[in-house]
Amino acid sequence: KRLFLYLPQVGLDGPEVGRVKADGSMSFRGVDEWSQELYHSASPRPLPAKQQLSGDAFDAATASEELAAGEPFVWRDFASEDEVMSAHAEMEGLNASGLLSAAAAGATAGGKG
Repeated sequence: KRLFLYLPQVGLDGPEVGRVKADGSMSFRGVDEWSQELYHSASPRPLPAKQQLSGDAFDAATASEELAAGEPFVWRDFASEDEVMSAHAEMEGLNASGLLSAAAAGATAGGKG
């Protein structure tokens, strides 16, 4: 049997992190940084009632299936054009200040509040 990291924010099994052996003992491979990011991530923010997603809403089951199959999942229209432009400006500012680099990264998922 396979041992999965449970993702409490979405109520789904995440990546495989080990196996249960035939004798009942467990072989735990540990949790890598990507798995930590998934575990500590926050669910998408709720939209105001007046703002609706255009196109298809996020489908967690489809995303999970595609990712499990090694395929990318693209959530179209997850943000408004203004939100994307604002985020882009923030990233450009971080890049220009030198803070957007691996050397400047002082935190991992486990250290995020």
